[in-house]
Amino acid sequence: MAEETGLFVYGIVPSDVEPTPDAPGVGDPPGEVTAVRHGELAALVSEVPLE
Repeated sequence: MAEETGLFVYGIVPSDVEPTPDAPGVGDPPGEVTAVRHGELAALVSEVPLE
């Protein structure tokens, strides 16, 4: 059975913000921090297991 995952939201920022490649995510191993954009806003998120 595949492990269920969710998104950890770090914050809401302007849509032109780019997370740096070395941005530490949560979890073990840490998830990659990415930006989910909508209009002028973006959410900084990473995938996490739902344990």
